[in-house]
Amino acid sequence: MFEPFHGLLDDPFRPTPDPVFFFYSRAHQRACESLRQALERPGIVLLAGEAGIGKTTTVEPFLRELDAARVIGRKLDGRRVNALGTLQCFGEAFGLLALVAGKRRLLPIVDEAQVLTRESLEELLPLQPLLVGGPELNVSLSQVCRLGPLQPDEVRGYVEQRLRQVGWDGAPRFDDEAFRLIHDHTGGIPQRINLLCRRAFAGFVGKSGVVGASALARAIQAA
Repeated sequence: MFEPFHGLLDDPFRPTPDPVFFFYSRAHQRACESLRQALERPGIVLLAGEAGIGKTTTVEPFLRELDAARVIGRKLDGRRVNALGTLQCFGEAFGLLALVAGKRRLLPIVDEAQVLTRESLEELLPLQPLLVGGPELNVSLSQVCRLGPLQPDEVRGYVEQRLRQVGWDGAPRFDDEAFRLIHDHTGGIPQRINLLCRRAFAGFVGKSGVVGASALARAIQAA
């Protein structure tokens, strides 16, 4: 969709999470710091936020920052835990590390935790996991870290960083008023921003190479 028309190397607004496009917003900084502090204490940790806000993408850099001498983190998918059971998924994730970890903490990071059945959740809790899920996930005795949306002044940086990752040279572009509308329409939720920008770039770039407020409004109406 984008490559032949705009000369981009890849789709900058792909709907699936990709750590290559991670944008370190103020909300993400606060969430990562909260996670680091929470892991200093024993217990269950919950990273919560609404769909599309970037929870899965946030976990990737957080995993890379873990001190491997103290904590070994591995991702599990909540749907797979439901299907196969906690012990099998834990064994697949950690393998022999479970036998040679020593004093290091083994940290299961369960994505899509809101889909866990009651039985799966109860089996996981003794492992003191990091649960990553929607705002409806409510786990007693957990330390909760909440991930918020992008602020209005961060939307331009978010969008243009994604474009630069795929070879953008400054054109086409959104103007200032378009960025304001992007935030107003999406509430600063990254996944919604991606969908709107994808639609605007696909069909509403003017001859000047600029997506302005009127073009963006047409993209919104075309949804």
